[in-house]
Amino acid sequence: MKIEELRNEIDKIDGEIINLLVRRKKIARNIGEIKKKGKIPILDPSREERLLKRVLDFAVERGLNPEYVKKMYDLILTESKHEQEPDK
Repeated sequence: MKIEELRNEIDKIDGEIINLLVRRKKIARNIGEIKKKGKIPILDPSREERLLKRVLDFAVERGLNPEYVKKMYDLILTESKHEQEPDK
């Protein structure tokens, strides 16, 4: 395979990642609306802990560096909490 073909594959994957982040953002916003109506706190440390454990275990199984994945998910979760804020 030529470098340009590989780069095109990376470009496609990047598009898929962005589309998945957009889907995740919409779902987080919906969760925020439910939390607001139910007067449920935005922050759920036990949920976040379970999510991170599951994701990091999955990443390790797939041969990814867990520190790399943790940094990404810290950003993703921060953005999710931002999306769930009232009056967003």
